[in-house]
Amino acid sequence: MDRWADNAGFTSHFGLTIELLRPEIYMSEADVSQRFESKRTRGLGALLTLAGQIMAQPKPDDIEHEIRMADFALIGELVARHLRFEPGWFTATYKEMLEAAAAENAEGDHVFTFLERFLVKQFSSFTDVRIGLDCRIKASDLQQDMAGMVRTGELVINLQDVPRNGRAMSTRVFRLQKQLKGLGIFCEKMSSDRSWRFEIDDQRFVDSIIGKKEAEEAYYASLPY
Repeated sequence: MDRWADNAGFTSHFGLTIELLRPEIYMSEADVSQRFESKRTRGLGALLTLAGQIMAQPKPDDIEHEIRMADFALIGELVARHLRFEPGWFTATYKEMLEAAAAENAEGDHVFTFLERFLVKQFSSFTDVRIGLDCRIKASDLQQDMAGMVRTGELVINLQDVPRNGRAMSTRVFRLQKQLKGLGIFCEKMSSDRSWRFEIDDQRFVDSIIGKKEAEEAYYASLPY
């Protein structure tokens, strides 16, 4: 319709009328439940038949395994291929859903907000900001820095929302690894000293740092003193 609507000749000679037809009968909730129950056995049998057909197939080598709930993703991908969807369609759709859910959760996470601001400030102190640049910091120091931001008003949240100690902070950072990856930051916990290592692994984060520096330089250059 969008292609047709953009055609002036079409819209000038034709019109479109949509009429809602009322259903002849309405089904009550009890009737719907009864119909569902009457078909439950056949539906379950169809699902089991499909599952049997899928499990009998050899597992392709091109299916991604490094994904949350890998067994579920594997079965979903095999079912989608059996139903003649393009290979990789289910996996890609599932990953998009996971990323959207992670991003939505991160928006309301105070620790994520703190880490984003902290890492921007931390990497801005380097003269050569680039992919591969990293820094290390203990979880206990992160906890103290977050509490300091709250006390100074840089992070406007309740002080009780700050993780109580380094162990609690470390747990939160671990859960936010995927969201940080979305910012362009790879992070891992070091086994040697139990610190967290944050590394820039995407040009988007580099560009955000450079843009911040340029904006600050332009601001200070505009001051009369």
